Amino acid sequence: MSSRQPDPSPQPTRSRADDFRLDLPGIEPQGLLQTILDSLPYQVYAKDAQGCFILANQGTAEALGTTVPSLLGRTDFDFMDEMHAAKHRADDMEVMTTGRGSMDEPYYFTDETGRERWYAATKMPLLNDEDEAVGVVGINIEITDQRNAESALRAARERIEAFLRSADDLVYFRTPSGQVTMLNDAHERITGYFRSDFEADDGLWRRIVQPVEFMGDTGPGYPVRAATGLVEVQYRLRTRQGDWRWIHSKMVAAKDETGKLMGHNCVDRDITAIKRSEEQLRLRGAQDRIRAETLRMRKREEVRGVLATLRAALAETGVRCDECSVAVVNEELGSLIMVTSDSVARRSLDDIDGLPASPIWKAWTTGRPVYRADLLADDPWSERPDLRDWAPEGRRSVLDLPFGRGVLGLNSHRPHAFSDDDMGRIREFEPVLNEICTRLEDLWRAEESEDRYAAIFDAASDAILIVEGDRIADCNVGTLVHFGGSKADLVGRPVADLVCEPTREQIGGMLARARDGDRQSFECECRRVGGSTFEAEIGVDPVHFSHGIGLIMVVRDVSERKRTEAERKRIETQMQHAQKLESLGVLAGGIAHDFNNLLVGVLGNAALAQMHVDEKSPAHQAMEQIETAALRASDLAKQMLAYSGRGKFVVDTVDLSELVAEMIHLLRASISKKAELVLDLADDLPGIEGDATQIRQVVMNLITNAADALGEEEGRIEVTTGWRDVVEGPSDEGMEGQGPAPGRYAYLQVRDTGCGMDAETRERIFEPFYTTKFAGRGLGLSAVLGIVRGHHGALLVESEPGVGTCFTVLFPVGEGEISDGPEPAKADEGTEWHGGGAILVADDEETVRRVARMALEHAGFEVFEAVDGAEAVQVYTERGPEIAAVLLDMTMPRLSGPEALSQILTIDPEARIILSSGYSEMDAREAEGGSRAAGFVQKPYRPSELLSGIRAALGTPE
Repeated sequence: MSSRQPDPSPQPTRSRADDFRLDLPGIEPQGLLQTILDSLPYQVYAKDAQGCFILANQGTAEALGTTVPSLLGRTDFDFMDEMHAAKHRADDMEVMTTGRGSMDEPYYFTDETGRERWYAATKMPLLNDEDEAVGVVGINIEITDQRNAESALRAARERIEAFLRSADDLVYFRTPSGQVTMLNDAHERITGYFRSDFEADDGLWRRIVQPVEFMGDTGPGYPVRAATGLVEVQYRLRTRQGDWRWIHSKMVAAKDETGKLMGHNCVDRDITAIKRSEEQLRLRGAQDRIRAETLRMRKREEVRGVLATLRAALAETGVRCDECSVAVVNEELGSLIMVTSDSVARRSLDDIDGLPASPIWKAWTTGRPVYRADLLADDPWSERPDLRDWAPEGRRSVLDLPFGRGVLGLNSHRPHAFSDDDMGRIREFEPVLNEICTRLEDLWRAEESEDRYAAIFDAASDAILIVEGDRIADCNVGTLVHFGGSKADLVGRPVADLVCEPTREQIGGMLARARDGDRQSFECECRRVGGSTFEAEIGVDPVHFSHGIGLIMVVRDVSERKRTEAERKRIETQMQHAQKLESLGVLAGGIAHDFNNLLVGVLGNAALAQMHVDEKSPAHQAMEQIETAALRASDLAKQMLAYSGRGKFVVDTVDLSELVAEMIHLLRASISKKAELVLDLADDLPGIEGDATQIRQVVMNLITNAADALGEEEGRIEVTTGWRDVVEGPSDEGMEGQGPAPGRYAYLQVRDTGCGMDAETRERIFEPFYTTKFAGRGLGLSAVLGIVRGHHGALLVESEPGVGTCFTVLFPVGEGEISDGPEPAKADEGTEWHGGGAILVADDEETVRRVARMALEHAGFEVFEAVDGAEAVQVYTERGPEIAAVLLDMTMPRLSGPEALSQILTIDPEARIILSSGYSEMDAREAEGGSRAAGFVQKPYRPSELLSGIRAALGTPE
């Protein structure tokens, strides 16, 4: 390779292609070569050492907007802007100098239509006979569509990632081996572990997960291995703090192109609260069944059926055993009643105490559980043949748990079968275990004494009545507790006197069917002696007396259970309503944010276009109409942000009464002449912390809504302000969202005498775009609710059809002094201002960057662009001394605005950084590092507003 350097001056010289000849009969070689090159779907060209085109196909000429003859002998500087042409010339020189080609180098230029066109370029040195580089040969392949598709795919992925970051549910990918990857931020709140913990320890997830009931192949600590399609499972997860959380998981199998299982995409929801509620309901139901079984016992052997019910009830709560036994200790009589699944025996306490290390005796005397996790072959129980029936063969672990009246024994064929959590669940059954013991002892005594009837009858906590014919023959103490009065008040009365309609009319038939052997069980409302009522569950069974067949009626008060179930349903309904409003708020906020980005392009381009069009031109008027329409669209975006609770822009201390008084003329003009507007505004009202503009919107929307409720009829609209102290929060009834925290609140009340609302309408009035009128009014009350939520207030609605509606809005009282309000901004402020230096504009929206560049360049600035936060940091690192200020979008890929701000300030603490967002300035200031910004520009903005923000950040005097 020769070391001689080519002349860099772009002067055309004679092409070596002129010397090229090919001898083919009847065919011109040069024409044949050109035809072949023109048929290629790429750009093919050759340049000499001075950068002049000496060979080119039709594709190259079309890309540069010319023809092949016009292209030959000319350089890139004749067809491209100086920056791109210089870049191509530098690349050509490097190829000729080094003798090495370049492969697939991406570049772009803007064609005559203004479109950016991207190419993958390959260049090789053009050598003469002496292997000297005398030019370059290149092939360009257009990749514009590919680049656009990649950009769209990247934007879609970023939106999905943003959604996953904000999701409350745990989203992740799990490999077939059980390793967890790609977790979202919710895992820290649910598990207590950081993402780095899972990345550093592949087995962490398998260790903290406990499988419960799963489908498909299972393994230790791993719910589903080979399931396909959608699978829903539930499992328990131990958090870093050591407590257990219940998780409902939805998993979808992910396969590669060959069908091989790659793992599962999982979405997990924390259902611990629901599970606990269900466990309490199951526990109460199980206890009721055990109590019912206990009450139905007539002989001591029937207690084994109660143990079977107890064992099944324990299994429902997660405690699984193969054998269940109860030892009833009666120290007064010096005896112990031992009940297993196949026997009932009575032993002397001396015999039990004589057995070395007797677990039952040890548990009873110490009051602590005795747990043998894995029994040895020389178990001391085997030394007593007469006690072998108490310890069946095949057991591996035994738990003896003392309670009030005795010891509960659980046996399992599995070693280490019981956990600390199991012991806690078993403790929940202590009341019914005591009842079993009581019943068992009563039955034992009843077989040995004449007092059997009284002992059994009065031991039950439920009301038990003996019925002969249709009248009460006897009753227990529980009956007096539930119905009041004395035995004299009840005995001899008809059973029908104890129940309310319609059961009162049906009770005679029920008693007759029970007397025929058909057990009756029903729920009804019972009446106490004093006249009050309660909900009850009644069971009627026949009983044989010496003088004939009678009936035993068991009445259980279920009022508390009914109230609990009603409360649970009410809470579930509230949660569903709150989740729906929250989801709609997130959607509205996201749409408004993207909408504001688009409006930057509309407002900015319209304003820039006006600078170059004469004011008398029709085009100038069209630009003004475009700007007006865009500003109206911006107002709609503000309403959407208000509904999402993120539209609180300018916070100050506001006098609510004064604000309403200032709006009185506007309020009267916005309602019908038939409506009487009455104001009752409190004096010396404490100030509230809020955005006066948005609070005015609340007042206007509520007044407009009240006027619509009056329609064309005459009516009255009362507007009242005042303050109140909230001690424990108002009732949830009629309250949208959660009630306010205790404290002092200023309130605005708007009451009308209009048509009112029924319950169905009341439930939907805060849904976006819902209306009962022929034509809707957009977000309306939805925006009101969003503004109130954004101010940490509460909204109470009272309405009755035909009477009217009352809206009461509560705002927390602030501590600052009431402000006179912000000075109105001038529409043309900053338009004629010019500055100098460089501005770095970082935004992932190309339209926003283009508008900002044109506005800043028009004002005399040089502009550097960055498509995301990471690139902004890189540009500032390289060219920081040249940059006077940085304009950062809040939400960008790779690094967000606040993250990029922190890194830039680390590089240069004196850097002047302006944040920009479609969300509010408060959101920007409250973000991590946002308070260190030098300024804020609200999207959508016009060029004048952008320049005002830049000038304020730079501290340039007007």
